[in-house]
Amino acid sequence: MKKQLIALICGVLIVSTGYAKNSKSTVVASRQVNGLTISIDRNQELISIVQYLGDYFRLNKHDLQYKKDVDEYFKDYKQHKAVLFVQELTKKGFSYDAPPALMLHLSADMDVKVEVTDYLIKRIGGKENLHEFLSVMKAFVRETQFDKFIKSYKSFYEALVDNMANKLADFDEIHTIEQFYGKKQNSYNIILSCLNSGNYGPGVEVDGKVDIYNIMSAINEKDGQPVFGDVNYVEYLVWHEFGHSYVNYLTEENNELVDKYKKLYEPIKEPMKKQAYGNWNTVVNEQVIRAITTYLTKEKYGVMHAEMVFNKEVSRSFIYTESMLKALETYSKNRDEFKTFADYYTTLIKTAFDDAIANDYANRSLINLNNTFEHVDYLVVSEEEEGNEKEIKAYVTKIRDRFMKETQIITDKEALAMDVSQYSFMVYGTVRNNLFLQKYKESLPIQFTDSGIQADKDYELEDGKTIFNMPNPTNPKKYFIVYTAQEPSGIVDINNVFHGPSNYVVFEDRQHVLKSGMLQKVNGKWICK
Repeated sequence: MKKQLIALICGVLIVSTGYAKNSKSTVVASRQVNGLTISIDRNQELISIVQYLGDYFRLNKHDLQYKKDVDEYFKDYKQHKAVLFVQELTKKGFSYDAPPALMLHLSADMDVKVEVTDYLIKRIGGKENLHEFLSVMKAFVRETQFDKFIKSYKSFYEALVDNMANKLADFDEIHTIEQFYGKKQNSYNIILSCLNSGNYGPGVEVDGKVDIYNIMSAINEKDGQPVFGDVNYVEYLVWHEFGHSYVNYLTEENNELVDKYKKLYEPIKEPMKKQAYGNWNTVVNEQVIRAITTYLTKEKYGVMHAEMVFNKEVSRSFIYTESMLKALETYSKNRDEFKTFADYYTTLIKTAFDDAIANDYANRSLINLNNTFEHVDYLVVSEEEEGNEKEIKAYVTKIRDRFMKETQIITDKEALAMDVSQYSFMVYGTVRNNLFLQKYKESLPIQFTDSGIQADKDYELEDGKTIFNMPNPTNPKKYFIVYTAQEPSGIVDINNVFHGPSNYVVFEDRQHVLKSGMLQKVNGKWICK
């Protein structure tokens, strides 16, 4: 079976020369290409397998033969003390980046080989928990004959590494990040993880030198084998995950300055928590790095591609990206003064966040259209739509039953009789017929004209449609999500167009989307960008 798996990954096996000879090394397969070391690490597989046996929530859902083999080999160890202890640690916050980062500090014997940082000690719950973790992991390795399993998969691991190395034959992004940050790191490493989900960018410092890592997870599977993405995907991860080793320590060193802007966390606190960014410093790191990846996209691929990345980041509530980008342009134009990103960091924070406050960025950006269903209190339909009202209500009922089964459908007249400020509404209907939309017509960021639709510009249309979301004009903590068209017949099936991640979309039909973008509040009014 394993020979078949390897053939599926590579077609023809390539002999790899970088495999660790030292039996105590944690590296089981390794290749170097263009300044990158690509590997599979025994300790990373160890922690993810222990987590897998304990049904850890942050592992991939791919149907892998590897998982079946893990199930078979370790079937008698699902109640092992290591599995149970890691489950308890997970409940207390030892999750996401912390477990793979800790494993980089440990030897193959599960002893500390590099001093464990205060951050990781805190994440695991203290030194006593760390000592217990090392003890139970040693027991797991010994009692399961863990290295026997790893050895049996050596050719499989080598094939995965070789496949990725071949994809990156012309990869030159290490040079890009060194130029941008003005600093070289000791080494750059991608560790492929067969079971993990998500990607992490830890760094390990030894004698003042930093080895930086991207713990890279499979994004898909093919014929039961993990697929780790193409060159463009790796490029983004290198920009993003390696960026953490350039940015995170600066945030920590300048914590007093960063903390002065903590009020900017409040408008985005809840969506950030849902993405596992549970404190202001972590959000700042992510915001800075995501602005940098957007900037690097513009430099390499142009404005159009950068706009797509920008919209994606803002849609995920990284609403200070625009102010960060303006500050990064200043950094780029003044490299004679700022030799390194570290030289500019405090200026970046002050400039970007002062700009965000001055221009009220916290109230200029919105949830994207992908995230609207969870915000809806009532669905509103027109009582009269030129004979189309029954068909529209039947359509909206189907939408409700599929996505929001508990949400009540009311008419425009019923909505207007309510205290509108207390609720978020999803409205279906034309502006000329829906009384609810008529009342708030002047507040809408998109208008209908005699010749079409007016959004970021005028669109001459006969049967145009638009979807947008905006704050409730009577209470900005609530929302209006509007599905409207020039003609009542255009309301039916209006959801059947890609409308996220964005705040608005203008289109004729599914095949003819004219504009998808974000809204911003300018001089007290929401407008289309």
